[in-house]
Amino acid sequence: MAEDTTTTPLHTDYDAQSDIPFRKVDHLGKGAYGVVDKVQRGFQFYARKTFTLYKHQKRKLLNQISQEVKMITAIEHIHAVRLVETYACKLEYAMIMEPVADGNLAEYIHDLYDGPRDHDRLSMIPGWFGCLLSAMSYLHEKNIHHRDVKPQNILHLGQNILFTDFGIAREFVEKTHTEFTVVNGTRSYWAPEVDEGIRAGRKADIFSLGLVFLEMLAVYLNGDFLPELWSLQPYSRNLSDVHKWIYDLDMQPVEVEWYPSMVFICRNMLQRDKIIRPYASALEICWYYHPFSVMPPVTCVCLGQSKFKDMNDARQIAQSHGHQLALQLLLRRGSSIDGSCVSDLDKQTLSFSKITHVSTLPYGGMTTVDQNHEPSALTNSLYLRLGDHKKSKITGGSTSHSTYMEDLARRMVCTSLP
Repeated sequence: MAEDTTTTPLHTDYDAQSDIPFRKVDHLGKGAYGVVDKVQRGFQFYARKTFTLYKHQKRKLLNQISQEVKMITAIEHIHAVRLVETYACKLEYAMIMEPVADGNLAEYIHDLYDGPRDHDRLSMIPGWFGCLLSAMSYLHEKNIHHRDVKPQNILHLGQNILFTDFGIAREFVEKTHTEFTVVNGTRSYWAPEVDEGIRAGRKADIFSLGLVFLEMLAVYLNGDFLPELWSLQPYSRNLSDVHKWIYDLDMQPVEVEWYPSMVFICRNMLQRDKIIRPYASALEICWYYHPFSVMPPVTCVCLGQSKFKDMNDARQIAQSHGHQLALQLLLRRGSSIDGSCVSDLDKQTLSFSKITHVSTLPYGGMTTVDQNHEPSALTNSLYLRLGDHKKSKITGGSTSHSTYMEDLARRMVCTSLP
């Protein structure tokens, strides 16, 4: 057995299988990227993900991913799996991680959909929204882009939820397998720009997590919503239909106080134009204003909270700190606000959106749409101010409704729509 110190201190090369100190205990799963087993070393259990190397590429590939591996070993977050070490033996490359989870979020969602409504398991989901955003904000602050966010790469252990892989697996497959293998494994949750061949960044992570949130929200509210959503995969190629699905979901009479806020959050995360999508830090801040923004309940120490005298006190803090997304959610909840702030807020929103006209969408309802006939950022801004009016006045498709929307937009944005 020989130690390899040329790549990373946390990597070891073994000459033979008998030298590897990890004993397989159980098989956990197999995906497009490799085999996952539960292994034991001494009294400690780990998850091991194993890939197959091509002989002529082995040294080059290990050097290429060593810096990324080293960066990810520095991750210390309650909602992120920890990479303990890596090793290679002949044509195998393995990642050793902890903790060993109970399963992944994809299985969790499917079990809830296929089986009876398990209220104990359903009760976990609301708290996981904020936890996942907390972890993503942490990763992005460290300049780590996950690049493969999907339910299969999110694990659960008891009440905890954890990100895993962080793009290492995808990086590996991109360098060792055909394009078909990569596409087959991950395309369903890709952002539009990634589907067009642009390397994934922070905003691509936001888009993918927004899709995960939609599936979590759907199974929590009513599992019957899921089949139609799943039928739209790969989501980025059917984004207009995804937004139609979101619109229809928003029209459902659901007695969950925080669900309209999550619909609004998802709509922002799933903007086609990545410039319009919020950063993870801006999304995480929304939970700071709980409960006035009526976000899903905070059940974990990972999210900071502050106490405000009332909703308008929270609004003033959000306004003074420039927390635009949180401010919009507070407005949605009925906080009062001065006219100058409304003007500035909507002018900024309008500048980021590519508004072409006010139109009646094919699925009913008046909204501003962009050239792709998808709800624009301005639509979200208008919806949050309309509150219950959106259900009573922005329905159907008459000319009066269009005039109502256009007049409302002009009054709120202090500018004319084209």
